[in-house]
Amino acid sequence: MAKLSVLIGCVMLWCGTALADTSFDHEAVVTGVTGDRATCPDAPGHLWVVVHGEGDCIRYYGSMLDVGAQTVFVSIHGDLPVTGENAKTRLPRLYRKWDSPAKMAARADGQRAEAGIDGPFVFVARPGLFGSTGFHTERRGQREVDLMNRALDLLKQRYGITQFHLSGQSGGGHIVASVLPLRRDVGCAVTSAGIVSVAQRAMIQTGTRDIAGGHPYHDPVDHVDGLPGAPLRLLVIADPEDAVSPFAAQEHYVGAAQKAGADVSLLTAKGTGARRHSLGTAGRVAMRLCAEGASVPEIQSGIHRLTGMPG
Repeated sequence: MAKLSVLIGCVMLWCGTALADTSFDHEAVVTGVTGDRATCPDAPGHLWVVVHGEGDCIRYYGSMLDVGAQTVFVSIHGDLPVTGENAKTRLPRLYRKWDSPAKMAARADGQRAEAGIDGPFVFVARPGLFGSTGFHTERRGQREVDLMNRALDLLKQRYGITQFHLSGQSGGGHIVASVLPLRRDVGCAVTSAGIVSVAQRAMIQTGTRDIAGGHPYHDPVDHVDGLPGAPLRLLVIADPEDAVSPFAAQEHYVGAAQKAGADVSLLTAKGTGARRHSLGTAGRVAMRLCAEGASVPEIQSGIHRLTGMPG
């Protein structure tokens, strides 16, 4: 009976992760949350990450993740609306689906299973979202990149990880492309509808290199010379009809990375939603296929079938 009580407690709290089913505040996504060491325990699900002299609590949600997991699949999510009318209407509706640690743990389980991944998997929450402290209004800045890169370092230390496979959707693709030049422990990396050429995207959409908010940004395409060689395989998945992350901007990144000598391939898929922008599932499936050793044509064929795009 005592063992049963402990097991139930672990399920409710993810064995000390403090996965109590308390809701995240969607309004805090707009205002941001300053990191507080006192509220970031040294426990699974939490990472106290210090960069630039300041700390933030980066939350992560594992599925089949345990100490000794040498190879781990990582999912990094896209942006949420934090300005204008969308912050008042779309944000609360979107956030309600994933507004607690328990829901996020279920999301990680679902993403892993949906992609057919039979191994350790972790969903890492970007600064200011899904329980992580920080400021989502400052996305694409150097601090966000450095926080996420350091979070991967700390995950490595905590679990004994030797290799990551990474997949990032939209703004999460920006994170993946940004951390690759800083790492030598990534096997397969996938960006799906990724913001991988920030200035080029802005020029296509607005005619200026500035982005919304006008704050400084880190542009992955400016750092392709630092992309590592083997074993890294980089896949950029794009929909030619994507209205959020223009195909031409992603193609620009691929061309620059190939010129720099990186093993990078541009794949196409059909995004979901009115703007054809959602390709997260395709990205995670491609990550799994890449890790299994599938060729680029095999991966391309697989995600075409998955998304209903003619070959």
